[in-house]
Amino acid sequence: MISYQTKTAFEIRNFLLAKETLIVELIQLAKAEVHDEPLIINQYGVLKSLLRREKDFSNKARVKKNATPTEEQILFPVVNELYQILKVPVRGKINQFFIETLESALAVTRSYLNKIPHADL
Repeated sequence: MISYQTKTAFEIRNFLLAKETLIVELIQLAKAEVHDEPLIINQYGVLKSLLRREKDFSNKARVKKNATPTEEQILFPVVNELYQILKVPVRGKINQFFIETLESALAVTRSYLNKIPHADL
């Protein structure tokens, strides 16, 4: 059995910063006058896949049992919340609802980033 390696606040911050960067890029691509819809849909699918994998992993009992307070208070809730927010189907149209969904996900990501105690970094 593979043992669970807990994530430090620094690692959680980097995880969220990577998601923030991807969401910002998706928003910029979606708002562009002329946008590459297949690229946006592909990158959106990558984001959802990363979140789904982390959500599924974090929901395992042995992971929750060994979780750090930062994982319990930041990582697990933000992953679940982002996964729920990003409901737009991967094959969905790039429209205002899609952009607003991404902007909502960005706000949540930034909110959780601000909750990470700087002393833990």
